[in-house]
Amino acid sequence: MREEIIDAFVDQVFDAIVETVKKSNFKLKTKNKEEGIIKASVGMNRRSWGENITIKVSTYGTKTKISVQSKNKIGDLPKKNEINEDKIIKGIDELLPNSREIGDTIKAVRMAGSDENNNIVILTLNNDKVELKKKGTFTGRDRGNQFIKLEDITNIDFKKGLVFGTVKLMVPGGKIKIKNASPKEAAVFVSSVKEKIMQKLGNDNISTEKMDPLEKIKKSKDLLDMGAISQEEFDEIKDKLLKEI
Repeated sequence: MREEIIDAFVDQVFDAIVETVKKSNFKLKTKNKEEGIIKASVGMNRRSWGENITIKVSTYGTKTKISVQSKNKIGDLPKKNEINEDKIIKGIDELLPNSREIGDTIKAVRMAGSDENNNIVILTLNNDKVELKKKGTFTGRDRGNQFIKLEDITNIDFKKGLVFGTVKLMVPGGKIKIKNASPKEAAVFVSSVKEKIMQKLGNDNISTEKMDPLEKIKKSKDLLDMGAISQEEFDEIKDKLLKEI
């Protein structure tokens, strides 16, 4: 279950959720603004046997508290993934930008796909790392978590297929490949990782005056190789740093 505090009025949040449900692949079952409850459902797909989604909205001081819970339609099997709950949160972020309280952290960016063994894989980008969570496709059981520091990612890219695509991360020790990824989710995730890496490089000692200009050029070349900056931007940075030698 996801719970969030939204810096907006209850009516605004309620309407944003209803709009998100309509725009997504959810079927709106009931909506009761007076009680602050919205119910929706999702049919069977390759990641789930169908889910019922319940969203509760309530006043939280001058703000709004929401809880989003998605449960399987069949039996008591564990939930296959967290993507549908995330879609509701992302929908609010889009319709009511800058309204979610996120403290000192960035908004979590997520995408889902599968690994070589067809386990469900959920990638989550947080402040300084990417979390890789695996779940069994049929059992929903946890298959382990892996945390990857942003500074350990030497390259990340996305290759689109006919319907889905593949995300590849180059890390120490090899390559991580996530297939069956949604092109839209993957594009946002990959660009967010590159942007966060650039921010981190700029905030760390990499950008301090004490660092050797040649080392700065090397770091800039790493950004160029991963596609975070253009050739033109790299040339400009290199020319400027060479003058410091």
